[in-house]
Amino acid sequence: MFKRYHSLCSICLLIVALGFNTPAISAKLKKPIHHTLPQIHHWTTKQVIQVYFIAEHSLPIVDIHLVFKAGSAYDGKLPGLAQLTNRLLIEGSKNLSQQQIAVKFDDMAAQYRTSVNRDMAVVTLRTLTTIPKTLVDSIELFGKVVTQASFLPKRIEQQKERQRSTLKEKMEQPSGVAAQAFYRDLYVDHPYSHDPLGHALTIDALTREHILQFYKNYYTARNVIICIVGDLSITQAHHVAQNLSSQFPIGQPITALHKAASTTDSQETFIDFPTNQTHMLIGEVGITPQEADFFPLLISNTILGNSNTMVSRMFNQIRNQQGLVYHVSSHFSLADYRGAFVIALQTRNQQAEYARKSLKQLLSTFVEQGPTKEELVAAKSYLINHWPLNFTDNASIANQLTQLAFYQYPIDFWENYNKNIQKVTLEQVKQATARHIHPDKLISVIVRAAPASTNRNTILNEH
Repeated sequence: MFKRYHSLCSICLLIVALGFNTPAISAKLKKPIHHTLPQIHHWTTKQVIQVYFIAEHSLPIVDIHLVFKAGSAYDGKLPGLAQLTNRLLIEGSKNLSQQQIAVKFDDMAAQYRTSVNRDMAVVTLRTLTTIPKTLVDSIELFGKVVTQASFLPKRIEQQKERQRSTLKEKMEQPSGVAAQAFYRDLYVDHPYSHDPLGHALTIDALTREHILQFYKNYYTARNVIICIVGDLSITQAHHVAQNLSSQFPIGQPITALHKAASTTDSQETFIDFPTNQTHMLIGEVGITPQEADFFPLLISNTILGNSNTMVSRMFNQIRNQQGLVYHVSSHFSLADYRGAFVIALQTRNQQAEYARKSLKQLLSTFVEQGPTKEELVAAKSYLINHWPLNFTDNASIANQLTQLAFYQYPIDFWENYNKNIQKVTLEQVKQATARHIHPDKLISVIVRAAPASTNRNTILNEH
């Protein structure tokens, strides 16, 4: 079946992990679950393209991810350009129309997907390995689609309209309005500040020349990583990687962007919107993937407010005990040029201010005092026992491998994960939390129903 995805699942590695704060739960999780992690093979092709391969023989399929440093941060003055270029890769190649590509992939039971976030653009193929000719043909077609895109004017206009429509739908939701305003206020003039979809006016301004230049600059051998997971031998994987590598133009090295500046002052933005719930995003500029405090912060957020846990401090105190919110969570997102520490909260309009005050008090207390010994033990137990769940099938392994490769983690990162968790001390968690979370320097965006009467000026989103 031929499928098209516009958003990448788990493309940005998030520090989102469960935390527990009761000794009883800690005791249940003390015995670690034993799991054999997949072995990573790593090499470079003749075109000096980095290749990461994991043999996974449980199913007769292979997932191939082509990962480009071509996310929306590289849009320049044309927000939406990376997204549009990536979407158009399926819309026709040098000798094949969009319909012909779709039929060919469908006949081979292959799936082709494209995705973009702020850091990267990804093109993926899932195909069967049972029939050698089908495997060869699907990979050959995959390479041509990615390296010989035609960017026909008619298809460009159709995709621009779809992108505008997607953006419009997003901005009709309070969560979308909040996210766009939050990243704008957080990153200001940094390339991360704009929505990967772009803005209505900049999408209108995009031309075929812009797309061709972006494609020429970023979809090259110098700017791609190949990740392969599936039912192949190491010899087959080498052949697949070389086949794909040989189709890319060499290209030029891309220019690195500057890191986002730290948040220096608190700021509040109130946006009036027809909604029954108040949506809040609160946070500050965070860390890079190579942050030395990665593991202490992973544990810290596990205890503080991870979205998957029902017993984090945020969930326990603000939702469970006080009943102030429908949802509250926190996470550190990772990005090449510094991600974000983000707290997300949804509550009834009438309780919004009280919920916000309660959250601020909880956060200040946590930063000042840090977690308890019991919380540290429980968080470590959870992280270690749930780490294998990231490797349950081909897709999850491929996504994890994509993150490891793109963010240049060491090959033994997975192998040493448990060891790095175990050696973190309570003092390290306290110090890391204090270094990276500043309750007096938070950016806040509050999307709520317009108050019945107020003199406060609201900041309306332009898009």
